[in-house]
Amino acid sequence: LMDTLKSLLHHAANPLSLSIGVALQDNFEEAIDLRSLHPFFCLPGKAQAGQEENFVPTRHPLQFGEEAFESLSFFADRLRVICVPADQAKGPCWARSLCQSLLGSEEFFLQIDSHMRFAPGWDHILLEDLRTCLKDTPRAVLTAYPPGYSEQDSFDSVPAERRPVLLCGWKFDAKGMLRTKGRLLKSPLEVPILSLFWAAGLSLSPSSFVREVPYDPSLEFVFFGEEPSMLCRMASWGWRCFCPSQSVVFHLWERGGRPSVPGSGQGEETEKKEKRERGEERIRQLIGLKKRNDTPGPPQQTVSVPRGPWSVPSADLDTGDGQGGSGHSEVPLLGPEATPRSLWAERGIDIDRTEVLPLAARGGFSHERSFAETEHKENVAEVLHLLAQKGLFGPG
Repeated sequence: LMDTLKSLLHHAANPLSLSIGVALQDNFEEAIDLRSLHPFFCLPGKAQAGQEENFVPTRHPLQFGEEAFESLSFFADRLRVICVPADQAKGPCWARSLCQSLLGSEEFFLQIDSHMRFAPGWDHILLEDLRTCLKDTPRAVLTAYPPGYSEQDSFDSVPAERRPVLLCGWKFDAKGMLRTKGRLLKSPLEVPILSLFWAAGLSLSPSSFVREVPYDPSLEFVFFGEEPSMLCRMASWGWRCFCPSQSVVFHLWERGGRPSVPGSGQGEETEKKEKRERGEERIRQLIGLKKRNDTPGPPQQTVSVPRGPWSVPSADLDTGDGQGGSGHSEVPLLGPEATPRSLWAERGIDIDRTEVLPLAARGGFSHERSFAETEHKENVAEVLHLLAQKGLFGPG
């Protein structure tokens, strides 16, 4: 986490314009070193001025369902953290909803995973891409699976790769859930292009996207299914996804060195499994897949969204406290364009047969020539052809 925060701030073109929200599923004192972060939040030459006051948190209560948490803010509210003990964590959808409650009046919202690295000027590049999309598409989201980096890389080292990664259909897994993958393009793009799919680990949008399509915290312990369900919901409100013109954010895909949360007993694990399966079944119902188990009650109509101390008041939302501060909002699950069957057909997904068609596998391209792995195959084929012409390669 610390190296992610340092890389994000160190390589930003305008770090003083950034506010950071963290859903920390760990011990705060062990995970975050405020003193080493302090220089990154200060103007050049001002790292010592008023230093001690930046280390004293401003505390805010947050009611999240039946649970009460405390959010801490530092550096004039530019770093906002909610601490959750690891044994109380309830999966990525729940955690992302928790993190979204830290959003205030910021104009844009970037959602990322932990274990990330950033290229110099990443904020300027991504915002320019998004603004390009917003000129013609008011509801635009920039999204991709980032390329990888090595676990040995320090926060100030950045991979050289700049070619963009386009989201493509991959397969339906053993549970019948749609899975996507990223495919590296041959070269950077002049402008962002449409993306048929959406990725949770890198998503930049106007903040109105979060208020219109917030995460559903009741999808506890759900992992696979998160992205297609969010894609259905955002499409129902008219949001469209775009692939960035180049790669400036990177993710540690290797999982060997990451800490894991141990199980807490068979009874608890059984309860987690039941909650996950209920959430997965609701997602199947939402995206139009055939149900595997008994449908869990009537179709869901709303999402109950926790609102934090920075939440922007809205006359359209029931905040629970009448002040637009902490409390909960009931937000419609789907918008007026809710047609999941046509959504998947447009993306090359046969939802009835659970098949990924060539259109989806190519991310919307009509051919394979735009992808880097195709370029590699073509180069190998050309070399083999030349060797065969010289009598140096052939059958047998």
